[in-house]
Amino acid sequence: MLSKSKSEVINKVKEFLSGKRKALIAAGITVTAAVLIVTAFRFYKNEKDAVYELLSPSAVILMESEDLTDVMKECRSSSSMFSSVPFFEFLYSHLNEDPLLDSLIKFSDKQKIYISLNAAGKSDVDLIFYLKKDEEKAHSDFENLVKQDASLTLDHRLFNDIMIYDLGRRGERKKFSFIFYQGYFIGSFSGFLLEDVIRNLGQDKDFTWLKADNLAEDKISTKILINHKNLPGYLSLYCTPKYATGLKGLANFASYSGVTWEKAGAGLMLNGKTVAEENQFLNTFRNQSPVKFSMGAVIPENASTIFRLGISNCPAWFEEYDKMNEEIPLKGGAYKQLTKAVELIKDEVAYVITEPEISDRVFQYAIIKTSDASAFMKALRTLADSSTSVTTPNPNRKIYAVHKKNLLTHLFGPVFSDFKEYFITSHGNFVVIGNQLTALETYLQQVQNGYVLKKTAGIKFFADPSNISLYVNPDRSEFLASKCIRDTEIKNNWIRSSGNLSYTGVSFSTSSDKKFLFRYIIQKGKGSTTGIPKSLAINKTLQFNAGLISEAYPLRAISGLEEHFLVQDSLFKTHLFSRFGTLLWSAKVEGKLSSEPVWGNIDKAGKDEIVFAVRNKIYAINSANGQLIKGYPVTIPGKVYITSLALIDYDGSKNYRIFVGDDSDNIYALDTQGKLLDGWKPKKLDYSLIGKPAHVRIDDKDYIVALSRKGKLHVFNRKGQLIKGFPIKLEHATVSPFFIEKSSSNTNSYISILSEKGELIKVDFSGKIVKRAQLFRLSPESKFSLYPDNRIKSYTIVRKDKDRLDFLDMSLSPLFTQTNFPLESYDIKYIHSVATNISYWLVNDLTNHRSIIFTQSGKFLGEGWIKSQEKPTAVYLEKYNEGSLIKVNKKSIEIARIK
Repeated sequence: MLSKSKSEVINKVKEFLSGKRKALIAAGITVTAAVLIVTAFRFYKNEKDAVYELLSPSAVILMESEDLTDVMKECRSSSSMFSSVPFFEFLYSHLNEDPLLDSLIKFSDKQKIYISLNAAGKSDVDLIFYLKKDEEKAHSDFENLVKQDASLTLDHRLFNDIMIYDLGRRGERKKFSFIFYQGYFIGSFSGFLLEDVIRNLGQDKDFTWLKADNLAEDKISTKILINHKNLPGYLSLYCTPKYATGLKGLANFASYSGVTWEKAGAGLMLNGKTVAEENQFLNTFRNQSPVKFSMGAVIPENASTIFRLGISNCPAWFEEYDKMNEEIPLKGGAYKQLTKAVELIKDEVAYVITEPEISDRVFQYAIIKTSDASAFMKALRTLADSSTSVTTPNPNRKIYAVHKKNLLTHLFGPVFSDFKEYFITSHGNFVVIGNQLTALETYLQQVQNGYVLKKTAGIKFFADPSNISLYVNPDRSEFLASKCIRDTEIKNNWIRSSGNLSYTGVSFSTSSDKKFLFRYIIQKGKGSTTGIPKSLAINKTLQFNAGLISEAYPLRAISGLEEHFLVQDSLFKTHLFSRFGTLLWSAKVEGKLSSEPVWGNIDKAGKDEIVFAVRNKIYAINSANGQLIKGYPVTIPGKVYITSLALIDYDGSKNYRIFVGDDSDNIYALDTQGKLLDGWKPKKLDYSLIGKPAHVRIDDKDYIVALSRKGKLHVFNRKGQLIKGFPIKLEHATVSPFFIEKSSSNTNSYISILSEKGELIKVDFSGKIVKRAQLFRLSPESKFSLYPDNRIKSYTIVRKDKDRLDFLDMSLSPLFTQTNFPLESYDIKYIHSVATNISYWLVNDLTNHRSIIFTQSGKFLGEGWIKSQEKPTAVYLEKYNEGSLIKVNKKSIEIARIK
């Protein structure tokens, strides 16, 4: 009879596996992820087993294990890595459920167990378990199991003369179905799959698995078998329709693989061989020698995916590819021109996808190594239906827009079919093709400034020569995952685990036996992606030839989120960087920035403009390409030095007004053509501004709010006339901006201001003071500041004493206290995100040029103070659940990811 521990097995296995099917499907991300499914089961080579002939034709992966205990030890030893491997996430999520694991081990009785991963129908994936069992004893055990647990039922039915047993629980529809055949126990939670196995028993055998088994080395303790022809159907279950369509071509890539597994330093590695038959894409490389990688300096460092072909003899390869490619419609002269272009290709071609930096449109590149870049571009232009030269800021840079459907597909295969437009240029002996003009312009900025793959850890993946390789940087694939994967749970698993991996990829290389060497690497990275701020580590350094003279200003001009930053050097060049530290463009201005940059679509075309002041001049630069827009800079006449700037759009029509404050206590207002507006030529205040002017529309009336450093609150109408009841004066100076609570009328809409000595005033828009209070001071040295959080309509008050900081909420209740803070000159920034309910504080010690970060609960991030020349800027990446600390030094910028 089955023991009590064994009697738990069927019930627990049922709940465990049936409830976790979704965890199996993350392989739908990419072909690479599909291979990841099988990276860690341990095997021992033995006799050819009859179970191979029992497998369902729908099987994609076959795994064989001698000892589940050993498997679990391997999982635990590299748990953070295994958690990102799709099939292992299934086991890893239950690593701490020891009773369940013990039951699984006892159930197999330490016999060899086979597990196949199968596509079940059109909408699900499941496993089939194969185990050598004595049928008579197993029958008796199951009957006793049902007797011991009255909630269990054991039914049976006949299918194709085979008895199927269905084990279930009363009142539940899910069942674990199993059969006995030739001494094997075969079971699954998918009755459909089990019936598929039975149907196959009487059919001609599929010897794919036996052939794949022959590829795995006998003396190695790991065996993983892959049936490539079933991959597309399996992956398409989990991809969005657009990407599922493109997966069909994978069935024609190769036939089968047999590989072994081993640990390799801080990663995992699969090694083995792959067989490709006639008319399969991989087979076209059978006479090509593996090619050494030489593209490290021409591939952008923010590449999320690289598909690279190494072709030692391109004309000979193209002749082979032409035989199997039925989609090439070119004939006659056009085909001769195509072959002429092929003759100019040296030995490498890469298809590169980069994580979006400027828009939600993915940048794609084809990078082709040639013997003559100019001749190759000319050949492509001759093939095109039309070709035009593109005007660029650099007269020496030739870029062409080429129009020809499936041009790259004709040359290199369906992987390149996503290109709808072709913008072509050259970089040394490489020809670079971008899927849009902005992509090509961004590419040139990146590679010319040295932001390239060879400076990243990913270059190690390409250390060995190969013919075909697919590289993925998980940390740069978040956007692609969100676009490709339709299942929310899998999508989140991928993004959550991406920070644990440095890179992953698969490569194929010809071998002497006309098979292909298969190599797959998962390289562990640093960090963790829990979605909760808890660590701080420098992960990128940007070097500059000129000294840096500004802090890093966070911007959301391009994507709508604070994911970019602007910095200026001593040559007065402004540089815009992406959230990853990728240089997007550089633009020179006539002096040092005198105001913080703001953004708005003032030309009403394309992307927002970045707007800032240099002394008395106002610049507006296109955020997509770094070009000044027409009519800028505009100038305010006289000896004006602008210190603050705001763009105000009264009614959402993009008819902006530019409000600026200067160092002589004036406010000016201009239209976007630079014309000074009546009533603001200028408007004289009592002192210079705190922050910048703000606009509020209440009950169809417009209010312009400005606060001077002496603590005087001004509220104007559009004509520059003071609203009755204003200004309102604090008794002492202030260092804090105002906080606005907007409602339906001017009498229940409020402005709160706080003096440095703790006087809090709350006034409505009719000028009536509704609250005036003196906050408690711990000592005569107590200083107060207010930090608005407009997204959640609240603010925080910070009280600074000799060596401590007290944080109070809007109701003046204490939040937390930080002690041992002997700050003389300091700056505090509150970084927040409504979307993720995560915020943190950045404290800059301006005297000692250092900074520190802590969470909204007061917990420090990192190891303490961080040295920095300028004030560091914390940029919260609301879209990606993480932040970046931009640390500016004399001639470098360091970027630390906050997670």
